[in-house]
Amino acid sequence: MVKPSEVLNEVQEALEEARSLRGSPMYITSYQVLQWLDEDLRDRLISERGKPGKGAGSYHSAASIVSKALRMLEIRGNVEIAWLDSRNLRMLVAGQEIKAGNYQTALYRIVRRRARKSRVT
Repeated sequence: MVKPSEVLNEVQEALEEARSLRGSPMYITSYQVLQWLDEDLRDRLISERGKPGKGAGSYHSAASIVSKALRMLEIRGNVEIAWLDSRNLRMLVAGQEIKAGNYQTALYRIVRRRARKSRVT
């Protein structure tokens, strides 16, 4: 079974794709990151871990594995997390409409690194 630590690079790459028209990093859900993963990886996660969202019947669904990988990236300082009231919010993953499994859904955004100014002494 795929573990969160095994998909860190793919999850970060998917999150880096979330940019506004002006190029600023945007907040997205783990469901969206799951949707943006390579189709083979996404389908494998869903096959192994179960469909995401309310009624999935599993605490460790495909989106949960993505979310855990995103939290690992947050610990490394690569991701910011905010929270969304997701009651009545519906999303599309692998062609299926899903409802968030919790009324609070984490939103993730890549941390933009600022170039340090060099000091010349």
